[in-house]
Amino acid sequence: MTDGDTITVLYQGKKQYKVRLQLMENRITDLKALDGMARLNTLILSQNRVTDLSPLAGVPNLTTLWLSGNQVQDVTPLKELKKLRTVLLQANRVPPGQLEELRKAIPGCRVNN
Repeated sequence: MTDGDTITVLYQGKKQYKVRLQLMENRITDLKALDGMARLNTLILSQNRVTDLSPLAGVPNLTTLWLSGNQVQDVTPLKELKKLRTVLLQANRVPPGQLEELRKAIPGCRVNN
């Protein structure tokens, strides 16, 4: 982890209810470890080397996703994440048509590229 990396866990009473993970500029390529993280709601992975978003399909409560400055070419796996509200994808290789499909699949989500 670098100096700006954080893991924030919020609790309501004794129950964990939100997790925020920030791992910028870490040369991350593989997101498989995140699959199944049901409480993860904010994921900040800007300036890494991510290409495959399919493991995020197993993160159902994700609301915020920052992926600027990665190597993403396919956002199709995000279309089923109906709780997403913000997706940042600047400096990636996502075709404009896929971005429009994502906006249509999740109408309340702001997709910036």
